[in-house]
Amino acid sequence: MKKYSLFAQWFVLAALAAFVAYVLMRPTPLPDYAPATWRSWNGVTVLSYAGIARTDSPVYPSVKRLEAQLSALRDAGYRTVRPEDVRAFLDERAPLPDKALLLIFEGGRKEAFIRATPVLQRTGFTAVITVPTSVMRQWGSFYLKRADVRRVVRLPQWQVGSMGHQAIEPLPGTASSEQGRFLAQRIRLDGKVESADAFRNRILQDYARSASVLEDAAGKPPLLYLYPFAEAGQSPDSDPLAEAANRDAVTRHFSLAFIGGSNAFNGPGSDPWSMTRLRVPGDWTPAQLLAELASSQPRSRPQAALGNAQDWVFEREGGLRDAALHLSAGAAAWLRGSDAWTDIEVSAELQPDAKGCAALYARYTSVRSWLRVTCDAEGLRVQERLGTRLYTLCRRPAADDAQSIRRIRLRIRNNRAWVWLNDKPVAENLPISPATRRGRVGLGSEQGDLRVSAFTARPLPSRWVLANSIRLVPDADREQVQAILPNWFRAGETPSLAQTAQQDLLQTAVAGIHTVPLLTGGAALDAEAARAWAGAIDAELTRADLKMLTPALAVEGPALPLAAELRNRNFRVTHLLTPAQALEWGRSIAQATPDEVIVVNGLGAEADRALAWLLRVIPANRLALREADGALAPDISTLRRLDSMTDR
Repeated sequence: MKKYSLFAQWFVLAALAAFVAYVLMRPTPLPDYAPATWRSWNGVTVLSYAGIARTDSPVYPSVKRLEAQLSALRDAGYRTVRPEDVRAFLDERAPLPDKALLLIFEGGRKEAFIRATPVLQRTGFTAVITVPTSVMRQWGSFYLKRADVRRVVRLPQWQVGSMGHQAIEPLPGTASSEQGRFLAQRIRLDGKVESADAFRNRILQDYARSASVLEDAAGKPPLLYLYPFAEAGQSPDSDPLAEAANRDAVTRHFSLAFIGGSNAFNGPGSDPWSMTRLRVPGDWTPAQLLAELASSQPRSRPQAALGNAQDWVFEREGGLRDAALHLSAGAAAWLRGSDAWTDIEVSAELQPDAKGCAALYARYTSVRSWLRVTCDAEGLRVQERLGTRLYTLCRRPAADDAQSIRRIRLRIRNNRAWVWLNDKPVAENLPISPATRRGRVGLGSEQGDLRVSAFTARPLPSRWVLANSIRLVPDADREQVQAILPNWFRAGETPSLAQTAQQDLLQTAVAGIHTVPLLTGGAALDAEAARAWAGAIDAELTRADLKMLTPALAVEGPALPLAAELRNRNFRVTHLLTPAQALEWGRSIAQATPDEVIVVNGLGAEADRALAWLLRVIPANRLALREADGALAPDISTLRRLDSMTDR
């Protein structure tokens, strides 16, 4: 038996060497990879495979099924990208293809490399193989060794990523990797518990060692980390220090990290170190895979009811039955396609256990960034998570006649929130951080079982208007307005705010509408004149005690000296350009700062060309386009933020 095992190991090793020599000596087909043609800022689909088998199984696909799945993806328009492309997209430095796809093969197995390479070559795809580096020193030929990694990265179809060093192994003193997971719990041996400093250092060293081993083998640092067991210290049974310790370690050594295994899509604004992927079941047909991905793509259509199970991504124990959504303690459900939603209105009837705690989430990007409304026997709270800090923005104690079912309604417009409990307002015009900008909608049970019914959710329109007063917009249409651009300041005139302008500004602030005063004539000013005018505008807004309500100002035309002076005074700048100006000046303006908006104030083919050009260098959420027939009232021009223009 031992001789047979030894022979099998040598046979696999020889097969790998022969295969690598073959693919390196013959002309290698290049992947379908053309970043210069990319224009999409929607997001990226991420799929992973646990391995590849000779025959199909529920976990591992065969080579034939893998090729059928990847061929179907290619024919449906998906194009693979690399980890560095995903990070550039998340940093808003570069777009992706329309259906961007990142492929991951887990575990560092040689058979996955050997069997997947011809499939990748035939489909024009690329992939990342993630390696738990402790297996590279094991005897045998099941896992990639250091020399194998060097061969793998010589092929244009492959990159390598990490699954830690010992992170896949059980803690000392435990019998199984299901107990005492390396990245989540402390070591307990002989009645002694690992200290906090030793725990943090052990985790940090594991990340550092895996990164160092792969860099030495591949000749360049690995960018991607895949958490073993989808565990980054976020689980309820993890040590209280685990999440922060893993976060600190992974951000030091990697550009991307993947936690979840049931949600394929990651939209703009996703946390680079808390991304999700879909581990593809081995027995799925291509049609099943395509249907699953279609349901997770971004959308702007409302959700008028709970819908069906395909409308949700579940974490832990949850499901739909009896016209309600049921979640066990610690479980969550996320509305598919809502990853990039910004301004929203969402409502639900929540019925937690007598001692349970229910939560309604919005703008959720990771365990470190979200807004939520929670309710339990003690009352209602509105809370915001920013990094490691949790802020309670509003607290309402439970009434003596508190109902078992709480009807919660949440509305978010810009950086303001409104909350209703049982149809009564409990928080109005509540300030929230501008850093909490976008993210998915979801429901969670913090403790106890939760029943959810009567759920609705919709994104609010992102319409801007060019009008000198909000009073020109009919009351019935104001819900559609996200920002108003009144022409309050003109070059050559001493800045002065009329009393009516101040009243309008306060009125729009209460409604959650941004006022972005428009400065006209600034393009003709030289540096000295721009400095003087910007200073005068700053002084007038400060005098009127309105500067806090006008963090952004709009300039007309390519007013570069004026824009620079406004930035020096801590204003964000919106640029109102004609299509011709956008084509000529758009790139330099877009690259000046990472968060300024460009409005293409024109119609027709030239405006379309300007937008196509700008999408190469600036995200869709930083672009707005004049609407052809979207006027809310006579003599008002309307603009629409580009990322909200299409129903998906």
